[in-house]
This record gives sequence, C-alpha cells and structure tokens, in this order.
Amino acid sequence: MRIEHQVRAFEQIYKNYDGVLPLHRFLFTYFKQNKQMGSSDRRWATRYIYSFFRLGRALLKLEPIERLAIADFLCHNTSSLIV
Repeated sequence: MRIEHQVRAFEQIYKNYDGVLPLHRFLFTYFKQNKQMGSSDRRWATRYIYSFFRLGRALLKLEPIERLAIADFLCHNTSSLIV
C-alpha cells in the first residue's frame, strides 16, 4: 500500500509540473496546497521527482514509472521500495 501511495504522489506531481516555476518553488507550493502529505511522503516524493528529472532526456521511450525506477537506482545508494 505504501509504495502505491508514493507512486501516485509522484505521478500527480509529475502531471501537474509544467516547468514554468523552478522545481523547488513548485514543490513548496504543491506541498503547501496538499497538507495531507506528511513529512515522510514529502521526502519520498521529492526524492523521486528530483531523481526522475536528473535523467534528463535519457530513456524517453520508456514509461515514466520505469524511468523513475531506473533514475532512483542510479541516483541513490540507499534502496527504495520502487526498485
């Protein structure tokens, strides 16, 4: 259940981010509007979205969730539930 919630939070952030604001400002505003997300949820969502965007234009043919799993594996030495 927990991983499904984390992936759903990532997907919502990814869908809502239009690139107009810098990512850190967008996340601040997004988390302020979604107060139901606890500190752990915010931490995981931030980790996932930054890892995802660090891939840049690599692996564009893959689905976003597959790119997320690869990005999280490449960007962090600690394991996550998504990998």
